[in-house]
Amino acid sequence: MNAIARIPHLRPLAAAILMTVGASAVAQTYAPPPAPAAPAAPAYDSGDPANANLAPIDRSPQPPPPLPVYTQPPAPDDGYMWVPGYWSLNRYGYFWVPGAWVLAPYTGALWTPGYWGFVDGVYLWHAGYWGPHIGFYGGINYGFGYIGIGFVGGYWDHDRFFYNRAVTNVNVTRVTNVYNHTVVVNNNIDNRRISYNGGPAGIQRRADPREVAARNEPHRPPTDVQRGFARDAGGNRGQFFDRNQGRPPQAFVDHAPPQGQRPGGGPGNGPNGAGPGARPDMNRGNPCMERM
Repeated sequence: MNAIARIPHLRPLAAAILMTVGASAVAQTYAPPPAPAAPAAPAYDSGDPANANLAPIDRSPQPPPPLPVYTQPPAPDDGYMWVPGYWSLNRYGYFWVPGAWVLAPYTGALWTPGYWGFVDGVYLWHAGYWGPHIGFYGGINYGFGYIGIGFVGGYWDHDRFFYNRAVTNVNVTRVTNVYNHTVVVNNNIDNRRISYNGGPAGIQRRADPREVAARNEPHRPPTDVQRGFARDAGGNRGQFFDRNQGRPPQAFVDHAPPQGQRPGGGPGNGPNGAGPGARPDMNRGNPCMERM
């Protein structure tokens, strides 16, 4: 049989090969797309499902506990602003975020603390912020200059912050921008340690026109350092009210860095977080209003 005679016998084989290749191409072309990648874990829980319970919650049917009594460590350096401690919440319950000195994010920045407020049957968290003026923070007397109305712990003069030693713990060998301004008790200041606004037993105060105006100014959220303090407290079972019954082991951050270094945020090592050199609280139990 010659080569020409063999050609018809090759056609079925070629056709089979072509059909196989074509089927493979069709299969590759119409194969289902790969499953989408799993979404990235929230930054808060670092990929650990158990840590999702540490994420903060901004509402609760139960009010936050009373504010603890604690001391204020000395200001570590110029330009640091006192951020008072507060009760935060996650799925494990209320936990205490320690008070701390925080470097102001920009010249002229003032910290308006966050607060819990009773709204429509639940307690809602209103986050704090940085801004050019102190806004409304629920009338909560956090102490150390945050008396529920404004702030009497100091003021900015151009690019320098001056600290009122009457209500603020300042080591004058480290910080020299100080003054003493006498403050007096005012009937508008709530002397109790209530940590929330409104509700059956909360502080009954509303924002005044100046605080409303401050609320509408440009704001900045808490700094990374502040968020770190809150995150660490939420992962420390000793900071939870059900464990400490209102006496958190780290009530404040003890700033004691070597000269020329910024504070690292270590815990205090005395009762209620009191570290070496901390002096008695100058504002707790004697909340006061600046004399106008």
